[in-house]
Amino acid sequence: MAKVRRANFIIIYNGKNITADLTPYLIGVEYRDYVTGKSDSIEISLEDTDRLWQFEWYPAKGDMIKLQMGYDGVIMDCGEFEIDEIAGSGPPDKVVIRALASWVTTALRTKNSFADEGKTLKQIAERIAAKHGLTVVDGTQILTNKTTVSVKQELLDLTFVQKQIVNASNGYVQSWNYTIVTAEVEKLNAVIRQAVTSLTLTSQSLLGKGFGSQASQVSEMAVKLSAAVSTESISDKQATINQVSVNINTVLPSLKDVTKTSVTKTQGALYTIRLARSTQYNETDLQYLARISGEFGLQFSVKGKQLVFTSIFEIEKGLPVIEIDRSQVTSWDVVDKVSGAFSKAGVTYHDPKKNKKVQHLESNPVNAYGENNAPLTGGDTLDIRSKAEDQAQAEQKAKAGLYRANSKQRSGMIKIEGTPLLVAGMNFVLTSYGFFSGIYHIESSRHCDEKTSGYETELEIKQVGYVSRERQKSNKKPRKEPQYTVHVTQ
Repeated sequence: MAKVRRANFIIIYNGKNITADLTPYLIGVEYRDYVTGKSDSIEISLEDTDRLWQFEWYPAKGDMIKLQMGYDGVIMDCGEFEIDEIAGSGPPDKVVIRALASWVTTALRTKNSFADEGKTLKQIAERIAAKHGLTVVDGTQILTNKTTVSVKQELLDLTFVQKQIVNASNGYVQSWNYTIVTAEVEKLNAVIRQAVTSLTLTSQSLLGKGFGSQASQVSEMAVKLSAAVSTESISDKQATINQVSVNINTVLPSLKDVTKTSVTKTQGALYTIRLARSTQYNETDLQYLARISGEFGLQFSVKGKQLVFTSIFEIEKGLPVIEIDRSQVTSWDVVDKVSGAFSKAGVTYHDPKKNKKVQHLESNPVNAYGENNAPLTGGDTLDIRSKAEDQAQAEQKAKAGLYRANSKQRSGMIKIEGTPLLVAGMNFVLTSYGFFSGIYHIESSRHCDEKTSGYETELEIKQVGYVSRERQKSNKKPRKEPQYTVHVTQ
């Protein structure tokens, strides 16, 4: 009999584990998290017919709660939260405790007005971070560079050496005449010496291009041939040449042009984007930071005491953590929009050379569905109402705006059995749903464990990649119950 997984949770209140005390009254516990823009939160619902939570057990605003939930052996650490709201209702009497991520302080939720002048995005982020006891981490600073390394010349050199030494060995003239023998041996040795020089240079070249194993093999060939020069036996020289020829045939297939990936750290977008003037208009610090960074395709989240910035282009290209098929889904609702797709985006900036305002049109959109998606043609032009200070900023804003708009073409929600692995910012593969199958990015997740329904996970998703036609199909018959709703709007 298959073992049934048992949902589990742990609640730490002001440093004390109260899970056992809470369990008899617990109706449900819920955790929500978001990629960006909103605070993570938890909600604990309690049965209170004895009115314990309305009197002696009444929680205090500002108290701290740590929550872990999942299954035995697979527990998700939701983090630490500060009680923000206590709600009561009835009959029957019920109390709900709502808490926000602990880093969301009153100061962070206070609206401010401020003018930043001549600062980079990093300097603005550091000003806000220092104000709230946070540090800035620029996750955009690691860039991956791909270069093609060619070994065509080394292949030609090895083939030429092989041909020369084999021809010299096969062309050796046997004779009883001492003078003829001496001349033939010297001619063969001269070819071998030349081959040793060529093999040594080829080995060094291969080593410099990163082909260490092949370089070592070629170097050993050079050593063997060098030793053959001092060998008096003609048959031994020929045997060595034949062996080297065989070794060259072994190495040649492994030498192909390759694309090597090198990771280099450079100054990220936070360093390079400089704003002559940026004004915070009666916004919270996080709203202001989200607005100005989002215009350039950046987003951030708070992890502990760190303010971590990432690029939307990179985070949405992450590898899927799990594959989900139709049999695992409780309900789903996906919208495939025909309208709202843009082939271009325009941003206005001042051109100092022309001394006038011009519009930059970004017409090479980054595909929201990955490389397999054909570029949009004939679509509308997205007018981005955000001024740029120069052409570089206009290009960045147009590229980010175009991507954000097009990445929402296919989006919706999915509900499955509780899965601790699936949280905001992760990708997963959805199969057996026909053209709705694909790689999806999680924009927000809701993990809820209730007495009546058990542990469920509900995800807000958008498609960021395709899957093969085979993975779109389902071998199982659909359920008879009408549980799925799909909208196609134009």
